[in-house]
Amino acid sequence: MVFDTTDITNGWDGKFKDKLCPSGKYAWMIFYVDNKKSQITNKGMVRLIR
Repeated sequence: MVFDTTDITNGWDGKFKDKLCPSGKYAWMIFYVDNKKSQITNKGMVRLIR
């Protein structure tokens, strides 16, 4: 895991331990509870280009 937050306004800056991550594909996953109290999981990939 290179990034984790519970604040929806806090985005990843492309760093891990204060060092720039290399270009490549990174998996992401989000867990949240919707307005019907159902737990939702979404996941995908993001490409980091330097």
